[in-house]
Parts: sequence; structure tokens; C-alpha cells
Amino acid sequence: MKSNNESNVLMEKKATKNSAIVKNIVSRFTRGNVNLQMGNYLTKKDQDARKKVLEQYDFLS
Repeated sequence: MKSNNESNVLMEKKATKNSAIVKNIVSRFTRGNVNLQMGNYLTKKDQDARKKVLEQYDFLS
């Protein structure tokens, strides 16, 4: 049985590998957009997190 710390390390490695795969796919299929080729894009998860932060922001004060 693996310890909690070992499981966290394995999950982080898998997430890093998955994000590298996604970045590779996006950079391969984008033409002419340097920002996308360099990995400067928001995923759905990033957009949802940003939306939650903005929903809590008080623009009137």
C-alpha cells in the first residue's frame, strides 16, 4: 500500500504529463497564433476558476 505522500507525487507527475500532452497537441494544431503555440491559453477548468473569482469581486466599491 502506498503512502499518501507517494500517491500525491504520482498524481502530480501524471497531471504534469497530461498537461504536456495537451500543450503539445494545441501547439501542433494552431497555425499562426504564437500565444497558443507557447501554451498561453485557458482551459475550461481555468476559465471556471476565474469566473468564480470574478463573481465574488465587488466592482462598485
